[in-house]
Amino acid sequence: MNKRGTYWMQSITTATYNPYISNDKEKGDNIMVWALVWMQLLVTSQSVKYFHVETYASQEECVAAMSQAAVLVSNKSETLACLELQVE
Repeated sequence: MNKRGTYWMQSITTATYNPYISNDKEKGDNIMVWALVWMQLLVTSQSVKYFHVETYASQEECVAAMSQAAVLVSNKSETLACLELQVE
C-alpha cells in the first residue's frame, strides 16, 4: 500500500471478450488485461461498493493511471486496485 491509501493486487478472473482491446492474439485465445477498480468497504452492511474505472493492456499502465485516480479515494474505507483479468 502506498501513502495515498491505494495499492495494486493481482487476481485472475474470467470476463467476456472485449473487441475494443487491441492485441495480437486470435479471438478465442485467452487475453490478459488489467482493470482499475475503485472499492469501498461498508462495515455496517458487510458489503463492498465498487466501480470499474478503466481497462489497460499492462500492469504498468494501470498503476500509472491509479496515481491519477487517487483523487477518488476520500477516506480509509475506500481504495483503488489494479486487477488482472483473463478475457476469454
